[in-house]
Amino acid sequence: ANIEDNKNINVKSGSYYSVTRINDKLFHSISFIGKSKSYDSKVSLVETHLFDFSDNIYGKDIEVYPLIFIRENQKFDDLQSLVQAIENDIKKAKLYSLSNNLSNFDNGFKKD
Repeated sequence: ANIEDNKNINVKSGSYYSVTRINDKLFHSISFIGKSKSYDSKVSLVETHLFDFSDNIYGKDIEVYPLIFIRENQKFDDLQSLVQAIENDIKKAKLYSLSNNLSNFDNGFKKD
């Protein structure tokens, strides 16, 4: 899920273990928040990958909760270095997801 930041998210730019809500269901995820230094992006984005998820969410309302900071935003010299860093980030986020039961988060993330 790629979302242009229209809420002026005020967190440090980089990669996060996150939890994402879609239609009142929570999913473990990893998110990049900020302006990509590798692509000299001018627009702040939230790019989120949900683990073990394959549904079409185009046009759906989602909420992303960045929970644990993994790595600062950085510029990579080549695509292979960027891909390797993303793969390492995903491994770390999946480790966090193993020790965080989504039911523990549900009460804190319920909509009013």
